[in-house]
Amino acid sequence: MFKAVVATCLLALSTALCQAAPIVGVTGTSNTGDFNTASGFSTLNETLDFTNISGNDLTDTTTNGFGWFSDGSAGYPVINTYDLGGVYSLARFGFWNASAPDSTPLAAFGLRDVVIEWSLDNVNYNPLTGAGFSLVGLYTFAQSSDGQGQPAEIVNFGAVTAQYFRFTVLTDYNNAGFPSYQALVFDSLDPSAPELNPAAATLPFAFMATLLLAGATRRKSLPLG
Repeated sequence: MFKAVVATCLLALSTALCQAAPIVGVTGTSNTGDFNTASGFSTLNETLDFTNISGNDLTDTTTNGFGWFSDGSAGYPVINTYDLGGVYSLARFGFWNASAPDSTPLAAFGLRDVVIEWSLDNVNYNPLTGAGFSLVGLYTFAQSSDGQGQPAEIVNFGAVTAQYFRFTVLTDYNNAGFPSYQALVFDSLDPSAPELNPAAATLPFAFMATLLLAGATRRKSLPLG
């Protein structure tokens, strides 16, 4: 019984399941340019650094009415690649689709059908799977309403260990060829560090396991009475 409790405790500690945290320092590249940033529209990287939301968590809401737009130069598909800056375990991200002040109906430009994939090396990609995916890797984002203060759409998927994500945008909500969104936040299952050195990251848990199991052995060897 004691060993089972120890195993459960160590599993929870090693994966930090109750301590999910947003990943900072994510960067993005695209096969298309940024639309007219001089007029207040965001760069692709500004959708990843919490510029367009009120905080740094998936529960926060949008504040900037003008998110990132493709400049239309690539046509479809628009391919955005996101580098987490390290290897993380994760099973969800928060996505804020295009929206704008009520007087400027930009929500129609929001991303719609997107193939979402993950990778460790930015060469070999694997499709995400999960309850919200209509086909392997294919996800349809909801259209937001116009107006600031939009909540995130939480996209859950089977847990992966990855450094890169690729969004291949196939359609937007008005099929104008200028897909747009506000913000994207990836949520790590282990906020302690990007797993750049897995051996170092697991050392404390191995040490704790040794102590706990040694303690259990000593207790079993004590005479009763």
